[in-house]
Amino acid sequence: MSRHRSACIIHQRTFSKTHIFKNIKKKHEPKSEHIPTDFINDKSSHTNLLYYRWLNGKSKRITSRRLGISYDSNIHARDPSTTFKQGNRHMYQKCLSNFQYNLSPNLWTQKRQNICFKRTCLPVRHLLYKHSDSIPNADDYPFLVPYFTMDSNHKKQIMTKLTQASSSTGPSAPPNNYNPIPDVFIPKKYRDIIPKDLIYMNDRYVTPGSREWFTYMYNVDESYYPPESRTPRYNAKGKYVARTPIYRSEVVENYVPSHIVEKSQLRRTEKLKADALTKEAAYHGTTSKYYNSHANIVRSVTNASNSFHECMPKYLAKRQQNHEFGFSNATLDKNLNKFLKNNNI
Repeated sequence: MSRHRSACIIHQRTFSKTHIFKNIKKKHEPKSEHIPTDFINDKSSHTNLLYYRWLNGKSKRITSRRLGISYDSNIHARDPSTTFKQGNRHMYQKCLSNFQYNLSPNLWTQKRQNICFKRTCLPVRHLLYKHSDSIPNADDYPFLVPYFTMDSNHKKQIMTKLTQASSSTGPSAPPNNYNPIPDVFIPKKYRDIIPKDLIYMNDRYVTPGSREWFTYMYNVDESYYPPESRTPRYNAKGKYVARTPIYRSEVVENYVPSHIVEKSQLRRTEKLKADALTKEAAYHGTTSKYYNSHANIVRSVTNASNSFHECMPKYLAKRQQNHEFGFSNATLDKNLNKFLKNNNI
């Protein structure tokens, strides 16, 4: 149904019989140029369609509300060397990228989405070569096979596309709102040497917070120590002697002030704590505003329950003993009422 609605279980059978697939308007969409007008719905036609999609490097964005995920799917043909060396007869394999979670805010729905997602994490089966230890024969396949496309011309075309794809994965130019302080944990030894300007390594822009950025920061930090101090030193008690860097006040204008970096790291820590508190509160069915009071109530009830189960066996045994010897239970009952009052039971 529209707007993600569903019929109730009492009327679902009637709804399926009388309303489903009724009054559906046909979509006037232009037919894809990769699907011929005389397309035949059989295995060979679908395999050839898959072949052309692989050859053109088509990418498909997939979104699943049932699983709470979205990702990009690409078709890759297996290299002939892997077919022979590893004995893998699969022709194609799917490459999934740009994976994102789109879970429902409802905790029960999130649980169902995780169960369905884990159930679908199975190996993907594709078309198979008939033999993995010999060059395939084109006459054995009634459809196009990627193995026979691996000649020099096609390989050059494919490698060009792969190079373009790999270069597009990382940013070739800095963003307009460039921030030299990355939103990651920064060691204290790097917090006073973060450059204000853009960083380039081998004529390539380095994103703050990436692996290349930390490598650059490590080299900058090492350049401020004298060469003789690079070897670790220990005192007579075997404790490590910290190195003393060269004073770098003459180039401090090239770096972001350390107090700004400290504030940024403090805000990041507070945000992580707030997010963790929100997640923990949602797990307990409340909000971050009322989480502490809710947690105190849970803790109080738990402690009272444990104390009650620890006290009652002793109380009942003492009461039975007083009954056998004919003693009064007034003092015992008074202590019990006091215990229940103190524990709010």
